[in-house]
Amino acid sequence: MGRQHSLAYGWVRYLVVILSVVSSSSSTRREKDPDYKDALSKSIIFFEGQRSVKLPSNQTIRWRSHSGLSHGIMMGMMGWEWKNQVVLVGGYYDAGDNIKVLWSKEDDDDAIYIQVGDPVADHKCWVRPEDMEMEMEMEAATPSTVYKVTPWDPGSDRRNTAIPPFFTPDELQWAAAWLYRATKNSSYLQYAISTAVEDDCDTFSWDNKLPGTRILLSQYSFGADGGDKSTARFNEEAKRYICSVLPNLQSTTVQYTAGGLMFKMNATNLQYVTASTFLFTVYAKYLKTSKQTFSCGSKVITPSLLRRHAKRQINYILGDNPKGMSYMVGYGEKYPQRIHHRGSSLPSLEQKSEPFGCGDAFQSYYYTSEPNPNILIGAVVGGPNHEDEFYDDRDNYAQSEPATYINAPLVGSLASLASTSRS
Repeated sequence: MGRQHSLAYGWVRYLVVILSVVSSSSSTRREKDPDYKDALSKSIIFFEGQRSVKLPSNQTIRWRSHSGLSHGIMMGMMGWEWKNQVVLVGGYYDAGDNIKVLWSKEDDDDAIYIQVGDPVADHKCWVRPEDMEMEMEMEAATPSTVYKVTPWDPGSDRRNTAIPPFFTPDELQWAAAWLYRATKNSSYLQYAISTAVEDDCDTFSWDNKLPGTRILLSQYSFGADGGDKSTARFNEEAKRYICSVLPNLQSTTVQYTAGGLMFKMNATNLQYVTASTFLFTVYAKYLKTSKQTFSCGSKVITPSLLRRHAKRQINYILGDNPKGMSYMVGYGEKYPQRIHHRGSSLPSLEQKSEPFGCGDAFQSYYYTSEPNPNILIGAVVGGPNHEDEFYDDRDNYAQSEPATYINAPLVGSLASLASTSRS
């Protein structure tokens, strides 16, 4: 719960690349593949439950209501010293909390606003997103902190409070790689090359973009004439990343559970699983298109091998695991019932129109063993521990909290699998 929520918004960008992706042992093995198309549909519906905006009439998750409609506007009315008032309506709540991440919004000073909310204050409250809106109107809201970056303060300033820099070298290189892909402006590629980090890394996450940058830029090294020679280093680094993640190799540096799940950390482990499987499906596409393979020691790595690995990890998430349960809410017959999510765990506005106060709901709803009253369809939780055990308890946020940065890369992997599956 102490994560740097301001970086989480980057994961939602994975939804943009789905079209480019589409063109382990277990004691409860399935006879056929999961329904990847159904899981894909649900994984996208999840984001409807995270919306911070006036909801459209075709909203699928009906227990959510409008929220965040006064962000920016109300703060200006409450005496904040804004040179130019900026409307900060829109965006997504990044996880089970009420911290909002934004599509970047600019003002006349070329400032970009990327987050609304104070994680410390937020974690002391258990209220619905809609309650924040009502309390702001009564000038009794949880303090909202607005994170911004400008050309003069590139990631080291937020409204009212100084914070450590957001944009470390891996973030800047990641941004340059995407800008190069979008514009083909060689200056962005040169920037990515000039800021390249030499260290190998076996973790791709909201907090470390290096493997993603390397996979993304590796595509330019493929081609009949050897591709762009300047990007060859990224391809070599991408291969080393894959060799460090694949199981049962001399180069393997990550752990796997007895049930076959990649395991990196106790807190929200499935974010690392969905992120790595996304990269594997993307790189498998590059290899297949270029008709290439490579080796991890004596092991020949083919596109089909990478897809099989990704498939095993996704299948585990969807129920092919020792617990025989799906870690995606609403998918399958058995899935988490007490997820660490404010809106899901509290009665909707239709059921209770009065707002919850900051600490009102902890005893009645947070600590209860009752299932959540609202089903957040498609939400993937943090997942099981290193022994394949899962404790369905909303106070166990390390295992039971969903997040945008778990689902976003999963959408890409599911799109890839759904496009070729016979299920």
